[in-house]
Amino acid sequence: MIHKDPLNDIVVFKYTPPNHVFEMNQTGFQYCIKPPVNLALTTGNDVVTIVTPGKKRYICGVGEHCILFQQKLAINVREANAPTPAPAPTALAPTPSSNQYFSSAFSIIALLRI
Repeated sequence: MIHKDPLNDIVVFKYTPPNHVFEMNQTGFQYCIKPPVNLALTTGNDVVTIVTPGKKRYICGVGEHCILFQQKLAINVREANAPTPAPAPTALAPTPSSNQYFSSAFSIIALLRI
């Protein structure tokens, strides 16, 4: 999870269509429950402006990418004056094959204005 402030930062999802991205609620994010495809981000260069504090969650909407490859992103947007949380423990690196698949199928670039 990325912890970031202030508001009005942008997140850019870059990928090759027909891949697509969904913004999710907690349950949908946790269990990779995809909403209707007409709610998907589909351009391959989708720009999302973060305008409210709270958790923002996104998943890859193609096939079983979310379930099998954990292709998802959670962002915790804090209030402008919120204290900075302690760093999270370092996770183990993914296996080379799953990491390679993730980077080729679904890349996320977060552009955060400071």
